[in-house]
Amino acid sequence: FYGPRIGALYIRGLGEFTPLYPMLFGGGQERNFRPGTENTPMIAGLGKAAELVTQNCEAYEAHMRDVRDYLEERLEAEFGQKRIHLNSQFPGTQRLPNTCNFSIRGPRLQGDGPSPWSC
Repeated sequence: FYGPRIGALYIRGLGEFTPLYPMLFGGGQERNFRPGTENTPMIAGLGKAAELVTQNCEAYEAHMRDVRDYLEERLEAEFGQKRIHLNSQFPGTQRLPNTCNFSIRGPRLQGDGPSPWSC
């Protein structure tokens, strides 16, 4: 899920594992990590988006898996298996439902010389 122009960062054990330094300075908001006033409506919207995603997680996962599988089927149908290589299909392994990783066989997009697989 996402919220336009807003994000969240979860930090476990602040300062215990990896130090975190502010990118902007001034003010004392956000535990001295960010100056400025918090955008309450966007924070509430991001919270609602998180709530909706957790309520419909199974349906969302099934939908994204269907979209991913459709994309992979269309790529293979359009370009053929000799031109498209699906990098993340290994029998018996679990895959992220919203991720498709593929390579396009052909000339290199950068650099000199031919390459059998270009990304």
